[in-house]
Amino acid sequence: MVMTQTVAGDADALVAAGRLRDAVTPEADGTDLFFASGLTGITVPAAFGGPQCSVETLTEVHRLLASASIPLARLLHGHTMFLRALTEQGTPGQQDYFFAQALAGACFADLGTVSPVPLTLCRWRNGVYRLDGESSGEIRSDWLVARAVLVDELAEETDEPDEVLAVVRRDELGITTDSSGTIRLDGVHVAAVGVVPWSTLFDRPTTFRARADVTRQALDPGADRAGLRETARAIDAAELTGPPLASGRLGM
Repeated sequence: MVMTQTVAGDADALVAAGRLRDAVTPEADGTDLFFASGLTGITVPAAFGGPQCSVETLTEVHRLLASASIPLARLLHGHTMFLRALTEQGTPGQQDYFFAQALAGACFADLGTVSPVPLTLCRWRNGVYRLDGESSGEIRSDWLVARAVLVDELAEETDEPDEVLAVVRRDELGITTDSSGTIRLDGVHVAAVGVVPWSTLFDRPTTFRARADVTRQALDPGADRAGLRETARAIDAAELTGPPLASGRLGM
């Protein structure tokens, strides 16, 4: 694990993002600098030792990073959205473990799919799961997050969601890549702690989609900064006053 800087709050996060933006060059992609910057932990809730930075700060961090490196900004986007899903859906044990990893500089890279066939996660016995399918992208972090359809090989009735996020280490057996950028997942073992409910996140009003939208828009160099700031502040206000608002009610 890399040694990371400490980000104590919103001001620190903006300073760290500006410093990282200035350090990234065409000769160096800045991935290791990103891991050491402290930015991987900026959305960790205060209850778990994190700075719990505002959506306004998070949006500006994405904008600053995107001005230097779109790939790094996309990496941060997928990472912070996984941490938000973990905040909303994770068990206390999952939150304790993965939030601590993020504060220590770990990044959770979001995997896409390369075919209409979704990734599948099969439930085995003894709390072990198996991940299969194909994805795409460049593996740049130690942790990978794959959205998968949950299937039950035991044909048992369960109350588990239809879709989950499967979290695995990049060096897990069964993960291979080829020159085209295809990532193959063949019988990759996933521990129960690495299975986070996904589809049930949308059974209730939250600001999850609104967060995803405004931070994704911040990656566009032509985005209206004032508009981004206004939207981010509205999301912050919604989360403070609760219950959380769905993204459509924030005009996203």
